[in-house]
Amino acid sequence: MEPLFQSCEFAKPEFWDQQFGQSKSQFDWYLDFEQLRVYFEKVIPVPKSARVLLVGVGNSQLSEKMHDAGFQNTVSIDLSSVVIEKMRQVALQKHKPIQYL
Repeated sequence: MEPLFQSCEFAKPEFWDQQFGQSKSQFDWYLDFEQLRVYFEKVIPVPKSARVLLVGVGNSQLSEKMHDAGFQNTVSIDLSSVVIEKMRQVALQKHKPIQYL
């Protein structure tokens, strides 16, 4: 029996490429940075110099908001090469050295 996640459309980069290819705005799936900030600062204190990996970033503003809050060492990754390229362009336009892979 094939694992459910492997048969799901969400597991396919092509699905996300199509979704993000049509998207015109940014979207945060879970929480935005202001809602997560308390966890980074108080619950699990993360030094602003820490290397942070953001997995499945899509077109979220999380990477940018973390950068603005002083987290300068983040790496943002996603299955979709389309959204990664879009987010690189957004960061360049805003002159923010955010790493998207």
